[in-house]
Amino acid sequence: MSTPISIAYWIAGDGSYHKRDGAVGICTHGFSKIEVELLISIFYDKFSIDSTINIGRNSKGVEQYMIRIPKREVFKLQNSR
Repeated sequence: MSTPISIAYWIAGDGSYHKRDGAVGICTHGFSKIEVELLISIFYDKFSIDSTINIGRNSKGVEQYMIRIPKREVFKLQNSR
């Protein structure tokens, strides 16, 4: 996940655009919280993209995590090279 192409494939497969607030979400439900925090740090360190972690629960009450890229950062995502 360290190249713009790999991020594009990842978003195409597990991402979503939230039209209401203009944010991009990336499903990371199979990752631990520590792994998602590492991914968020890679986004920032390599691409200067600020993102956050959203925490939810599945139907069994297990915590799941999602990366959220806010509207103000989406242009960086679109222009990553």
